[in-house]
Amino acid sequence: LENGNQTLKGAAIKTAADYSARQLQEILDFYTGPGATRKVQAARDGGRLQGAIREFLATQAVFSASNHGCLSTADRATAVVQGIQQLETTKTTCKLATDLSPKGSPNFAVLAKAGPQGELAETKTVNTITANGQSTNCDLNSINTGHKRLNDGSNNQNIAANNPSVAAKLISISRAGLTSKGLTTLLAADGALIIKAAQAAIKREQGTAQPADEATAISKWTNENFKKAAQRYLLGLAADENKQDQQLQSKVTEAYNAAGKPTNLLLQDINDMPIDGGLLKKPSLKKLGEVTDTSDLLRLYFHYWDLNKQKLAKAEKELQEASAKAATKSAADEEKVCNEAKDDKNVCDKLENQGCVFNQTGETNKKCKFDATKATESGGPVAQTQTGEINSASDRCTRHK
Repeated sequence: LENGNQTLKGAAIKTAADYSARQLQEILDFYTGPGATRKVQAARDGGRLQGAIREFLATQAVFSASNHGCLSTADRATAVVQGIQQLETTKTTCKLATDLSPKGSPNFAVLAKAGPQGELAETKTVNTITANGQSTNCDLNSINTGHKRLNDGSNNQNIAANNPSVAAKLISISRAGLTSKGLTTLLAADGALIIKAAQAAIKREQGTAQPADEATAISKWTNENFKKAAQRYLLGLAADENKQDQQLQSKVTEAYNAAGKPTNLLLQDINDMPIDGGLLKKPSLKKLGEVTDTSDLLRLYFHYWDLNKQKLAKAEKELQEASAKAATKSAADEEKVCNEAKDDKNVCDKLENQGCVFNQTGETNKKCKFDATKATESGGPVAQTQTGEINSASDRCTRHK
């Protein structure tokens, strides 16, 4: 932090950690729940429609090479496209895209959340295409009682009984020739299942697993996960307490004024953590954030894990030894406690639970004496005569076997 407030910095780091944990849980819930399934389903339904339309366009582009295609170069134009390359050059939106889709919900020119858009929304009939004197040789644009598609336009075939359609039923062949009932009509009726599924996928609210570090804390302070974490650590309130929003925003601004994204502050100390690059045979590595190889990270993890285990074992042994020393006093120490009562029987009797016994005939000022047997009976600590340094608890047990 710019102001050097370490208490606030600690709270900000805890907030970032809590926020990241909540985001991670949300992402895991998304991928293990119905969210990911709906995403796949939406992609499948959209892909089916795109595939059906692309198949139609590609087929017509091939037919057009023999002057019987039905694709013109522009709206109401008379020039038929000649081949798939001309189609993709003239209408770039007809070209297949293989790159990754952008983040978020894409915008579609024809099917939108509000419903069908543009000319294809309504009924559209085209009963003639003329190009270079070809008259009505568009193989699809023939009435269904005298259709030309089955034999390159040379023979009229009656296919009215089959009522054929193409491009996922977007286009049908009727007595008027090439016809589209319109997307609005198709979506309202039964039958055009591929189109209806694609429209449903667009209209359905799609959950998205967002990365935890997508935006700065200051601009994202109203994010529910971040808000809960900030309320807990920056304001000391319950995570779900919806109070003091104005104070919270001010506190967030103060806490992250130099950090930017929330997790920047969280990762700063981690990335700056010093390491011994020699352990990895890479002496140039000085900080944990410089390690990019997963194998190197695992080596460091197990190295420091072993070190911590050794430190813990050493601390445990020292604690046991200190505890043993505190619990075992020498006979001389116990004698000093009793001698403090001197020749006062009342005081000595009060020290009975520590093994002190009053001896009327004892030495002056030392009539209150320590008695090990009495100490054992009273449940007090058993004194031992020290002959040297006290060893570990296990060593003492060995001596008394």
